[in-house]
Amino acid sequence: MSPWWTTKFIIHLAAEMADVWVTVQRVSGSCPVHSEGDRFVLREGFALDSLGGSVCLHALLGMAALLWALGHGHSPEELSLGNPPLLACPDPGPPLSCGGRVLFRLEVRE
Repeated sequence: MSPWWTTKFIIHLAAEMADVWVTVQRVSGSCPVHSEGDRFVLREGFALDSLGGSVCLHALLGMAALLWALGHGHSPEELSLGNPPLLACPDPGPPLSCGGRVLFRLEVRE
């Protein structure tokens, strides 16, 4: 079990993180979860706000480390995400799968 101060330290660090907004920019093929224009927010590094919609677990797990890094102030350039930062979900889409490849735009807001 972690000491009490570890939990407080982690919560303190998370509270210093910027919010990262994620917007679906494009869907190639058919995605059962996301449509173009859908948005969700990672608030303070740990609270996922779906803004009333759904969030694909596969896509979220694929971008989790990058959301954390952006929220901690790392630039999109040093993460090789481009400008604006774009990230594709791990589903390859047609013809390799029956799903759809989703392209997400990431935006850091203080």
